Amino acid sequence: MIKELEREKIKRLDQYELIDWLRKKTSVLTKAGFEIEQPVLSGKQVSLEIPKIKMKVDTTDNDWLDIEAVVKIGKFNIPFIKFRDHILNGNRVFELPDETITILPEEWFAQYKEVFQLSDEEDGKLWLAKSQAGLLNLKTNGLKEHEQEDFTHSIEQPKALQATLRHYQLEGLNWMNHLREQRLGGCLADEMGLGKTLQSIALLLHVKECQTQEEPMAAYSDIGETGYQDDPQLDLFSIYKRDLARIKRLRALIVMPLSLIHNWEHEIARFVPGMKVYKHAGLDRTRNSSVFNLFDVILTTYATLRNDIDIFAHFGFNYLILDESQHIKNPKSKTYKAITEVEAQHRLVLTGTPIENSISDLWAQMNFVNPGMLGSYHYFKNEFIYPVEKERDEKKREKLRKLISPFILRRRIRDVAQELPERNEQVFYTEMETRQKKLYEEEKSRARNQILENIRKFGKAKSNILILKSLSRLRQIANHPALVNFDEDELDLNGVKTNYDEEDFLYASGKFQDVTNQLDQIISEGHKVLMFSQFVKHLDIYKEWLQDEGLKYSYLIGKRNRKEREKAIDQFQTDPETQVFLISLKAGGTGLNLTAASYVFMLDPWWNPATENQAISRAHRIGQDKNVFAYRFITVDTVEEKIMKLQERKKELASDLLPDQGGFQLTEEEVGYLFT
Repeated sequence: MIKELEREKIKRLDQYELIDWLRKKTSVLTKAGFEIEQPVLSGKQVSLEIPKIKMKVDTTDNDWLDIEAVVKIGKFNIPFIKFRDHILNGNRVFELPDETITILPEEWFAQYKEVFQLSDEEDGKLWLAKSQAGLLNLKTNGLKEHEQEDFTHSIEQPKALQATLRHYQLEGLNWMNHLREQRLGGCLADEMGLGKTLQSIALLLHVKECQTQEEPMAAYSDIGETGYQDDPQLDLFSIYKRDLARIKRLRALIVMPLSLIHNWEHEIARFVPGMKVYKHAGLDRTRNSSVFNLFDVILTTYATLRNDIDIFAHFGFNYLILDESQHIKNPKSKTYKAITEVEAQHRLVLTGTPIENSISDLWAQMNFVNPGMLGSYHYFKNEFIYPVEKERDEKKREKLRKLISPFILRRRIRDVAQELPERNEQVFYTEMETRQKKLYEEEKSRARNQILENIRKFGKAKSNILILKSLSRLRQIANHPALVNFDEDELDLNGVKTNYDEEDFLYASGKFQDVTNQLDQIISEGHKVLMFSQFVKHLDIYKEWLQDEGLKYSYLIGKRNRKEREKAIDQFQTDPETQVFLISLKAGGTGLNLTAASYVFMLDPWWNPATENQAISRAHRIGQDKNVFAYRFITVDTVEEKIMKLQERKKELASDLLPDQGGFQLTEEEVGYLFT
């Protein structure tokens, strides 16, 4: 007997739900002694057989899934493709060969609509991109959500890599290589500081080593170590025909913002010294794509690639990697359109912020690494952006998560904290803005002439104060031109007098733009950062930017009294919304316990390792339960970079340059080097 509660439920069901309920309960009702009459709907008898799908998926093709599916309804076996129009149009009534009808299960429309929208039909079969396997809830050829798979021991660290990969970095390497073997692209989206660059370099080296094993090639040293990077135009063409026949290079193209070119170049030289790198940037860059054949890695910028797309488009790279891939998030931009024209066997994107403002940011990046994976942008907007962001549709959110999960690897610092060192230091190289560079070169030329003349007249010993003053002035320009006071008759910024209050001048520094970009990322990830500078005016520039952005901050300089000092510290330590602490060197040298911070920025390194360590120790000290990441921002082609190089062979230079650290002792040769 049917329970009273169930009777009440039946009354509330519409006709489709009633038929669904009846065919599910047929066997139970029959056993209970009920006689079931075949229902009639719109003059047609309705089959009570439950439709069942039998699906066979062929994954042997590198890029596609060959889907052969049949629906069994009683005695009938019907190709699944026959249901395509019904599912796309939301029509649940399907006529069977004996002129009866069946009601398609409601869950089919949610489960298979995207399959039919995104697949192609050929010879009665469905062809679906392998990157869309998640639509079928399949784990094809080992393609799984990364959190369900342990890739740690799939391949070992490349032998030539001059670094020891941490556990999570080795996992990242194996994840990227796993996708490569499946001919699929991915997005490495680790938080800032976890080593996305190193993991990518390790991947390229692994591919290079595999390539070498498959096809013997000349050793790196066979083509010489000089000339290639510095001036490819002069040296490459003279050896091109001779070397190309016997040397097969990796030919990986890495695209990035201009500010990261030097970082990539330094990191590759540090971890894989033998890898040949060509910087395709600047006015002297080649116009002959054949040159790329002689290099393992070609570094270029988004703007340069966009301007030189005729060179890049059809060359045929082995790997194409985009760093800070949020730069292509707008599918209507010229940059995105240019990037998609570049032919490459494998694709990878790196970003700490795959979604900056909206899930729409995902589409362009995912469509780049796996074309067609999320359908057209119009489809993605209707199926995901609007339902997820406007209607808060959790089912759509979960479906999107399952679609993208195998192709995005995201680790947060807190997830791998046990794998990280207690303190991680890194140099971030930054480029000067064009007008800033012009101003710097003019100042350097003027200072050099004045110093050399002063040394000629009065000797080196009596020129130390002038040298120090000139070095300080150049360092300030390298940070931001607004730090330097100019006479009224001195012009810069293409003839505009230096007005430090003008908004456009606030962004006239390459370092400022790079630092604020990194700040944006850290703040969005919920971390706190200490920012040290020995120039109060430098801190004030960032203070103004934080105010313009509506962001809370703490501020501490030497003039603050004890009460103000304690208030600033307490605000940073206890207020979750205060994520930035601006601190002058004099105010932050001692007595600060700032364990709320996990990042430390040295905006203008003061060259004294002891002082620098003291600054980092404001966060890295007893009571700190987070790992600390310290970044030194160095402007390339300036006195900052040159002093760093001098430090390597003259460790006492730090004290030489600081009056309060002892005598100021630079040789004339070193002075000449700093001002050239």
